[in-house]
Amino acid sequence: MLKSLNLNESSSRLTTLSILSYNAHGFKGIEDEIKTGESAKIVNFIENKDTDVFCIQEFSAIQYKYFSDYPYFFKTNIIAGKKKSVMAIFSKYPITNKEYISFPNSRNGAMFVDLVLNEEKVRIYNVHLESYKVSDISNLSNPKSGYSVLIGKIGVAERTRKEQALLLKKHINEFKGRVIICGDFNSTQFSSSYRIIKGLKKDTFIEAGIGLGKTYEFFKYPFRLDYILVDDSFEVLSHESFDLKYSDHEPILSKLVLN
Repeated sequence: MLKSLNLNESSSRLTTLSILSYNAHGFKGIEDEIKTGESAKIVNFIENKDTDVFCIQEFSAIQYKYFSDYPYFFKTNIIAGKKKSVMAIFSKYPITNKEYISFPNSRNGAMFVDLVLNEEKVRIYNVHLESYKVSDISNLSNPKSGYSVLIGKIGVAERTRKEQALLLKKHINEFKGRVIICGDFNSTQFSSSYRIIKGLKKDTFIEAGIGLGKTYEFFKYPFRLDYILVDDSFEVLSHESFDLKYSDHEPILSKLVLN
């Protein structure tokens, strides 16, 4: 929860902010078929973490009513339209401005909300970049029907994500204030889309995480596809990832200090 901390032998005050990011896969579990109880597990997990803000990709719009501890929220199901993946940001503090950013020729997009912390405007972006769309490839042992299709899909997705990252970067650069970027980039930290969005910002996992930071598993290989990036003016106190099987992605949580 947002708090003011007294520094030792100083009258200065710091603002802490806890933030969670999670691709919840429509609150339906790892598989595409809705499973009874998966939705409640995700809701309970988020409620128990009790963060100041949480960002959801692949949100189930009907779930908003369960987060009564977060009176301020912005969900995209109405403004984005039926053909777009639903996203949401929930906050315990008033939202002063908000906007949805549509990515052309894609179901994906981004959004932001503005909060005022200690009389300073902080913009929080929730981002969902293009996926590889490889879930339908079942026979990778056949180079003609498997790997060639996979390579083609990867190439298309990488080019699309780079275009989306450039669009988002332009939007971020036009804002004059502190920025936090959360979301599912669907790409590793070695990709051009990650490098474009990150720029000179801090990656909370690099600053304070441990282990591999896995947020997604593909053919039993761990990947870090989900990120929280912050301006250099933030101090990163912690970064956590959670080995949950409630979605195909795993949530991440960071605690920050606004210096």
